Amino acid sequence: MSTFSWMSAPDISSDVAFRKWAQGIHDAFLGCGWVQTADTGQVTISTMTAPSTANAAAGYEIFRMADALQSTCPVYVKIEYGRVSATNNTPTQWVTVGQGSNGSGTLTGQLLARTQVASTTTAYGSATEYPSYGSCDGAGICLALWSGYTSSGTFFLAIERSRDASGNATGDAVLIALGGQSASIVRVIGNGGVPGASKCADSAFFSAALPATINGANASPASTLSKDGVVAPVFPIACAAPGVTPWVSNVLVAVHPGDAGTTSVIQAATINGAVRTYRAWTVFNTNGGLVIAGQKASNPALCWPAIIWGT
Repeated sequence: MSTFSWMSAPDISSDVAFRKWAQGIHDAFLGCGWVQTADTGQVTISTMTAPSTANAAAGYEIFRMADALQSTCPVYVKIEYGRVSATNNTPTQWVTVGQGSNGSGTLTGQLLARTQVASTTTAYGSATEYPSYGSCDGAGICLALWSGYTSSGTFFLAIERSRDASGNATGDAVLIALGGQSASIVRVIGNGGVPGASKCADSAFFSAALPATINGANASPASTLSKDGVVAPVFPIACAAPGVTPWVSNVLVAVHPGDAGTTSVIQAATINGAVRTYRAWTVFNTNGGLVIAGQKASNPALCWPAIIWGT
């Protein structure tokens, strides 16, 4: 079990600010047991410079899982760091997930095509630093950047292997959860599956939903399910696709904003037969679908995701 926290700003106004949040992503991958590949052309973050043109990437890095299942169910992730607008300081990222690499920066056996996340709106970007979090339990990674940033443009990524009933990782499938203003996808894809063709199921939201009313009152972001002094509920995330044995995620759960509070909080839950702790990722983002579990932003009964934070 590994957890990481760092402070950075959703900002690309300087090379220092740009490198700081990118370095956090880099360090979280390595700390979670992933290995940076030897692909040519990868950027060196310590000398990376902010691009000056719109929707441009300064460079990329490729990481792969390094657990016992990597030989039979390989997972590679390509991260590109960049900016949205030439005249504003809004950061953005591009994510590609595959099962291999050609050695020069192109992923093969794509599980997720190149997808832009974080903000695509030129008005966003802030020089204020916010906490970011990374975690894993040995079979994936969770990244939640800029918790508490009260605007669109945050970045969320979770990748996890499928699980058996005891929560042990299997090579049956992979969960890819990606969220930001510009994109929101929850994909479950079986080993050997092809996006849009076989063993693949996509959604814009987590498979969790809150009740529409609580004790007779309409649910809202300000309400809470623990008003009566009961431990706040944690909602498991079910994962399923054709040809894949359904499972429950170890690394992701959903919580109500009222129970998460205004800052990131930690809650315990029994998931897959074991007590695990989770850190809520608190953020206001009406466009980032992964902030909401099972409901659209226009519906008051919404959730925030929480990532694994201990066992």
